[in-house]
Amino acid sequence: MTTRTKTAVLSFGICMSLALSASAAQSPPPGTVQTGVASFYNAPSAKSAPGYLSMAHRHWALGTNVVVTNLKNRQSVCVAVTDRGPYRKGRIADLSITAAKRIGLTHNHGLTRVKLEVVEACP
Repeated sequence: MTTRTKTAVLSFGICMSLALSASAAQSPPPGTVQTGVASFYNAPSAKSAPGYLSMAHRHWALGTNVVVTNLKNRQSVCVAVTDRGPYRKGRIADLSITAAKRIGLTHNHGLTRVKLEVVEACP
């Protein structure tokens, strides 16, 4: 390998390491709470298939278990973080359609204030 090739390979490796470490989400400890506005998505994918209780979160690690409580009606559901998002300003979570229905989120234009609480496992 030439010096130029070695430099290119090393540069590529460093860039990949930085990209992976920057995108690696941390699992928040159980009991972590966040409040804000949630919405729902009804996209045809395995992650939002009928009956699938999941949500998208920008920063929490995939697989994190979260109890989502609708602050207007106090209904709650336990979901797993399976995707990234939401990408609209001011929103903290996107729920699968099934999870959204469980907490009454499909009414009121599909937006409501929620509390997200990280738990060890869903009951």
